[in-house]
Amino acid sequence: MPNWVDNVLTIKGEPQDIKKLKEQLAQPYSETIDSFDTTTKQMVRQVINHDEPFSFWNIVRPPEDKMDEYHTAHGWSNGQETGRTPFNWYNWNLSNWGCKWDASQPQLSTDRETELVYTFNTPWSPPEAVMFSLSEQYPNTDMWLRYEEEQGWGGVDHFINGEQETEEAWDIPESHADNVAIDRDCVCSWSDDQEYWFDDCPREEIPLKIE
Repeated sequence: MPNWVDNVLTIKGEPQDIKKLKEQLAQPYSETIDSFDTTTKQMVRQVINHDEPFSFWNIVRPPEDKMDEYHTAHGWSNGQETGRTPFNWYNWNLSNWGCKWDASQPQLSTDRETELVYTFNTPWSPPEAVMFSLSEQYPNTDMWLRYEEEQGWGGVDHFINGEQETEEAWDIPESHADNVAIDRDCVCSWSDDQEYWFDDCPREEIPLKIE
């Protein structure tokens, strides 16, 4: 299983741009995928329907004439390795989205005429590449991507007209103070085992025993 990255995408702009962008991101779509059936030891083709409020697929997707190549599974067929090509889903997604899978558990948490806020998860890394594409498509909007990997490293990037500016960036917290600085719950807030606390975690003073 991958390490997951929590993402919060805030988009601000004129009402007409926000309306169009929201509709584009939520377009339902279907895709045909080849997967390996471990029981029959055969490749199985299935159709998956998607109807989420936010999808990278609705921002940038492979060319129609490359779809068969895109959906080819990693594996072996007739003694030959398959799926190791530029348009295979894994390689293409990394290059064009910045992560190997589409947005997981997407939610539209704020829906206003001039502002949208989406939350979603991605495996291993933030989807910076696809944010470039979305920003290019809507050059008059401001987009902020706040991301944090489950170990604690993260950042805030600002996108406008296909340009990116890093506003904040931080490494894995190494102290209680580091967690406070990025508004993150420290281990001492959810674990009673002080063995795993940082040296600067606040501890209650133990009253002195008077004999």
